[in-house]
Amino acid sequence: MCLFNFMNRPLEGHGVKGNPGVFSSRDQTLRDEGHGPLGAFLDAAGKPGTQV
Repeated sequence: MCLFNFMNRPLEGHGVKGNPGVFSSRDQTLRDEGHGPLGAFLDAAGKPGTQV
């Protein structure tokens, strides 16, 4: 929860709004699969020449 707040407060401060539909689907995915898919996505995104 701390990381969520840390990352979202600056975004909200800049006027970025979330999509409730995305939050709902991500919530279910996190319950079903945990944070593993997010870690894999971030690993792939951090590699040079990779577009996600």
